[in-house]
Amino acid sequence: MKFCKPLIAEKEYRKILSLMPIACVDIILTKGRSREFLLIKRKDQPVRGYFWFPGGRILKGETIFNAAIRKAKQEIGVSIRPERIVGVYETIFRTSRPGVQGGTHTVNAVVIARIKKDALIQFDSHHTEAKWFVRPPNDFKRYLASALKNAGVL
Repeated sequence: MKFCKPLIAEKEYRKILSLMPIACVDIILTKGRSREFLLIKRKDQPVRGYFWFPGGRILKGETIFNAAIRKAKQEIGVSIRPERIVGVYETIFRTSRPGVQGGTHTVNAVVIARIKKDALIQFDSHHTEAKWFVRPPNDFKRYLASALKNAGVL
């Protein structure tokens, strides 16, 4: 599988983030028939310090499933098998990465995917922790709960 490479420099990307929404993929990861789902704690804005789905920006020419496969490998070091698109959601945050004015606006295709029960999670430098949940944490964002309900996980 060939992945697309980012075609823009960081400075240009920050300008785009300041001006328009970004297409992203978020991944609801489960193990087999388990109702457990994986969340990773973010180090970066816009949701620094929160548990969140693995995922991120979709690159031009990349399918939603291929973006999910790439982001799972990058962020948590595992291979996944995307099953279906759960829905399309929107997030609008007041915060963003440094150098971005006006917060972050994303349009997120949420994919449910399975990983092997014994897969070793190794998160990247943008995350501090990975944890399996059966119920949402107390500081859970509405978007995450809605996607999990639509996926049939909650």
